[in-house]
Amino acid sequence: MRKKSDKNNNGLAYLHNLLDEYGKKLKESRISEIKTGGWEDELQKVYDDFFTDNQNQLGQYFRYVYNVFKLIDES
Repeated sequence: MRKKSDKNNNGLAYLHNLLDEYGKKLKESRISEIKTGGWEDELQKVYDDFFTDNQNQLGQYFRYVYNVFKLIDES
């Protein structure tokens, strides 16, 4: 786990902190305890909430990744 002081870092450290936060939200949701059906809906809800909370940062990241793959595909 990364230190809280790393939370304001940019770049890769920031993405690592977001990944840690997403992992915590998944653990808190108790998806692994759902035995039959419904875990897909819970997983989607956790992701939607996480993306909504971090849309500005994640949107920039995914836009950059998309453009890299687009450039590679068109080369």
